[in-house]
Amino acid sequence: MTIPDAVKKKYKKLSGIVRDANQKYFIENEPELTDSEYDNIFHQIQKLEKKYPELNDDNSLTNTVGSKVANNFKKIEHRTPLLSLNNAHTKEDVTAFHNRVLKLLDFPSDSKVRYCAEYKFDGLAVSLIYQNGKLYQGATRGDGYIGEDITRNLNQIDSIPKKIKHDDLPKWLEIRGEVFMHKEDFFSLNRYQEKRGLKPFANPRNAAAGSVRQLDPDVTANRKLAFYAYSLLTYEKKNQFSHHSEKLKFMKEIGFPVSPNCRVVDKISCLFEFYNRTSSAREKMQYEIDGVVYKVDKLEYQEKIGGIGRAPRYAIAHKFPPVWETTKVRSIEIQVGRTGALTPVAILDPIKIGGVTVSKATLHNKVELERKDVRVGDFVEIRRAGDVIPEIVKVLLQKRQTNVNKYKFPEKCPVCSSKVEGEEGENILRCIGAISCSAQQSGMFTHFVSRKALNIEGIGNRLIDQLIKEKLIVRFDDLFSLSVEKLQKLDRVGSKSAENIVDAIERSKQTTFPKFIFSLGIRNVGEGTAKLLTQHFGSLENLMGASYCEYKKIHDIGPTVAKNLINFFADPTNVNTINRLISKGVTWSKNETNKTKLHKKKVVFTGSLPNISRDSAKDIWENKGGVVLNSVSSKVDYLVSGENTGNKLLLAKKLGVNIINEKEFFELINDA
Repeated sequence: MTIPDAVKKKYKKLSGIVRDANQKYFIENEPELTDSEYDNIFHQIQKLEKKYPELNDDNSLTNTVGSKVANNFKKIEHRTPLLSLNNAHTKEDVTAFHNRVLKLLDFPSDSKVRYCAEYKFDGLAVSLIYQNGKLYQGATRGDGYIGEDITRNLNQIDSIPKKIKHDDLPKWLEIRGEVFMHKEDFFSLNRYQEKRGLKPFANPRNAAAGSVRQLDPDVTANRKLAFYAYSLLTYEKKNQFSHHSEKLKFMKEIGFPVSPNCRVVDKISCLFEFYNRTSSAREKMQYEIDGVVYKVDKLEYQEKIGGIGRAPRYAIAHKFPPVWETTKVRSIEIQVGRTGALTPVAILDPIKIGGVTVSKATLHNKVELERKDVRVGDFVEIRRAGDVIPEIVKVLLQKRQTNVNKYKFPEKCPVCSSKVEGEEGENILRCIGAISCSAQQSGMFTHFVSRKALNIEGIGNRLIDQLIKEKLIVRFDDLFSLSVEKLQKLDRVGSKSAENIVDAIERSKQTTFPKFIFSLGIRNVGEGTAKLLTQHFGSLENLMGASYCEYKKIHDIGPTVAKNLINFFADPTNVNTINRLISKGVTWSKNETNKTKLHKKKVVFTGSLPNISRDSAKDIWENKGGVVLNSVSSKVDYLVSGENTGNKLLLAKKLGVNIINEKEFFELINDA
C-alpha cells in the first residue's frame, strides 16, 4: 500500500514528539507532556501503523521502550528486556484486554482467568541482580535492553536489601521494581530546594528519578528514597513458582517491600472494584500511584501469551484519569527568592482540583514561561502535578482573545530595581542586588545566623521576620546594634531571652575566616568553596582583590563561581556591608590560615565515629587546613573509617586510599 505524503509527514512529526518526550522523561527527568497527552499521541501512532503496516519497522516507537541511556553511567545489557506496559484508560479498554487474553489462550469467551491486581507506583523502574544472595548490580530501564549502572546509588536506599537469605535461594536472582519518594519526603526536599534558591521538583516521580541518577551517591543517600518490588526472574531450569502471586509472596519473605493490598481475582468485575477502591483511597496514601496493574497470575499462561514490541500482552496498566481543570489567568507575578531567583507565578481564577482550591500555579522560569507562551487573560489547563504542585499544562489557544498581549519578563528586580542576570547553563534569572534587596533579606539573614555561618543562637525565622518588619535590621551589621531594650519590644521576647540573644550576638563576633565568607551568602559559595578560597588567598584583602582568572585557577572553582565572586565584590553595597561588619567587631584569627602538615590534605569520612560526631571531626580537620570531601576517588589522601561503613570503604581499598580509624585520625590532628 502506498503511504500518502501527508500521512508520512504526520507520522514523522508525532514520532519526533514522542522521542523528545522519552528523552525528557526517562533521561532528563523533566517531562514536558502529561501522561494523557503522551498516551494520546502514542495512540495516534499506533492507529497509523495499524492502517499502514509498512510504517512499523524496527525503529518504530511501538517496538521500543524508554530512551537511550545517558553517557554519565556505564551501560548494562538486560539479560531479559525490561519492558513497559500498555495502558488502559476505560472499562472498555480493560474488557478488550481480557478478551485478547482469552483469545491468545484459546479459551472460550465465557472462561475465567485469574489476575493479580497491584498498585502502579509512579517512580523509576530499576533492575537488581543478586549473586549468591548479595546485591551484585543495579540498573535503570534505559531503552528496555540497555540500562545505566546505578549500583552505587541503589546501595544508598534502605528498603533495598543488600543481602538476602533463604534456604532455596537461586545463585542468580533478578528483582525488578520501582524507586519512588514518599509525599512527605518530597515536600521536605522541595522546601530544601526553594530555601536555597534551587528549582523545585515538579512531582515525586521526577524527584526520585533525579535523585537515583546522581553522579554522587552521597546526594542519593541524603534524599529519602523508597523501593517496591513487582517482578522476580531466575535463570535456573527448575521452576520454583507457578503463579506471579507466589513470586510476590516470596519477595516479601526475603525482605522486599511489595505492593500492599494485592488481590488475586477471577472476575473482571473484581478488577473494576479494585480500581475504584484504590482510586478513592489514593489521596490518603503516603506515596504517588498513577494507576493499578493487572497481570495474568499463572506463569504458564504468561509464557504462552508472550509479548509484542515494547510490552507484554499478559499485563496492562489501568491508569487513573488526570487531575486537571480549566481556568483563566488573572495576572502574572514575579516572586524573588533568597538567592535572588525570579520565579513567575500565574494568579488564577480559583478552581477546585481533586478537592483542593487552586489559585496560583508556578511557571518555573523565564524560559518555561516563554515556551508555554502564557499570557494574562489566557484560558489554561491546570493540573496538580503528581497531585501536589499546581502547574499549567498548556494554553487553550482556541480561546485566546485578540487583545491578549505577550508577557514581557522584567529586566530589573520588581522589589529593589537591581539588574537582573542569568547564569550560563541556567534558565533562572536572578536579582544581583543581594543584600540590598528586601525580598532576599529574610532568607539571607537566616543563612547569616545559621550554625555553619556566624552561629548566632536564639535568632530564628520568626524573630528575623519581626526584626525586618520593624526595620530593626536592614543590613547584616544591624544585628550587632540590637540591644536588650529593642528586642524586648518584639512579640514573645522576654528580658531573659533578649539578654541571651545579645550575648549570642557578642560571642558570634569571634568567628573563622571560612565561616565569615560562607555567611555572606555569595551565590554558589558553600562551606567547601569558602574554605578553598580562604586557604588559597589567606586574607580578606587578597580574596576581594582577586581577578576572574585568579579565582578560576583554584581547583574545583569553575567559571560560574568565579563570575559570582567578581559580581559580589564589585558591588559597593556588599563591600560596605563587609567593612561595617568588621567595624562592629567581627573578627577571626589571622593565623588560622597558616599551613600545617594537613594543609590541603583531602579526607572522606565513612561510618559513625565512636567518640565524636562527624560534623565535629570535619571542623577539626578543616581548622588544620585540610579539605573534607563527600566521595572517594584516587585524589583522596585519607578515609576515616568508623562503624557501620558502606561502599566508600570498599572503593577506598580498591583505589589504595590510606584508611585510618578514629584513634589514628586524632594522632594525625595532634601531630599537625
